[in-house]
Amino acid sequence: MFKNKKIGWIQLLSIVVNIFLLVEVVVLALQNRALRSQMSTLSKIITPDPLVINDTVKSFFYQKIDGNIDTIRYHPNGKSILLFVYSITCPYCEKNWSLWEDIYNKVKNKNLNVLRLSINTIERTKEHLLKKQTDDLRTGSVAVDTTFRRSYKISNVPQTIYINQNGVIEGVWVGELKPDQKQEILKRCLKSIDINN
Repeated sequence: MFKNKKIGWIQLLSIVVNIFLLVEVVVLALQNRALRSQMSTLSKIITPDPLVINDTVKSFFYQKIDGNIDTIRYHPNGKSILLFVYSITCPYCEKNWSLWEDIYNKVKNKNLNVLRLSINTIERTKEHLLKKQTDDLRTGSVAVDTTFRRSYKISNVPQTIYINQNGVIEGVWVGELKPDQKQEILKRCLKSIDINN
């Protein structure tokens, strides 16, 4: 008789626990849906639209590999600039590396500034460069300029950005470059250089 009461209480307790867990699962599922909706809304607010042709950008500073700070300024008598913006942990940036080197080698003796910019600290950037067979392409870190990523609308890397001497965007390529994009970049850079000379 006591055995049956004990089994009855255990069954009742088991049913109550299962109902409690079921209610908890439903509550958590609803919270999860609400959080996903909030995150989706926030990501739309936080993620800026990328730069587009004819946007104007301001000067910025970056830290060179030797630790010194340098500034990129735009002025009518200056040079256009080609920026390769990357992260040392980005696999797509790694895929762009050789294309960027090819582009650099074709324009390096022209009237154009070419700069590879890491969004990582200078220490991590140096470590990364030591692992690679580096070229003579000027490389630095924009981690010291806290406004760079916001003013240049860098939410994703890699980015290849071509800017004329007045600070006006003439081309932006976001993501892994395709061979036709490489040719487009070269054509745009070389055309602009010829016009300005």
